[in-house]
Amino acid sequence: MKKILNVSEMKQVRGGGVVSSLCAPDEYLYSCTTSFGNGASSNGKVCAKNNFVASEKILNNYRRMAPEMVELGILADCR
Repeated sequence: MKKILNVSEMKQVRGGGVVSSLCAPDEYLYSCTTSFGNGASSNGKVCAKNNFVASEKILNNYRRMAPEMVELGILADCR
């Protein structure tokens, strides 16, 4: 039988982020794989409050620094 988490327990769920001295006190270090529409991929790490924000940070960086890559299609998977 599955247990339903209460509010206190839900606040403790962190996903794949880990505490790191490289990150701000309210952020976690996420490992991310970025896949491009041309078949290429890249691995890296990013500090963020959650995995969704981590993915957005990566996508926003590519939009700013390499807009031509955005046209190929980008998927950032952070855990």
